[in-house]
Amino acid sequence: MMLEALFAKQGQEQAFLALALCGWALGLLLHAGRWIRRRHRVVSIVWDVLTALAGLAMTLTVLLRLRIGLRGYGLLGLVTGLVLYLAGAFFVVEGLFHLIAWAAEKIRDSARPKEGKTAPGANCSVQKREDASSGAARE
Repeated sequence: MMLEALFAKQGQEQAFLALALCGWALGLLLHAGRWIRRRHRVVSIVWDVLTALAGLAMTLTVLLRLRIGLRGYGLLGLVTGLVLYLAGAFFVVEGLFHLIAWAAEKIRDSARPKEGKTAPGANCSVQKREDASSGAARE
């Protein structure tokens, strides 16, 4: 009788699944923060604060929307979603981050002129002055 009162709550499965999705989203935010931390130390502090606020807001939104209160299965759902993200989707997202970084580097490299070669029309006035000054020095 006591266990039924603790665990038999209407909307329990919706709360568990919604909080599992919140945990998964929190894992994604933490992973993005890890990626940002490698590149920008100062921005990562702001990101960590925003991640904590977003996690709190997601959890409170689900708890208030379903009107279930904070129960053990809710926290278990949050942790389960986070663990599922870190155990599976983490590697897929990490690969996507590396692919995006690689593509951005290729685009950046293709936009830069190659060393020793100048783009057509670039520095024409400088080249003409150098040619004129070297021709005057030869005479």
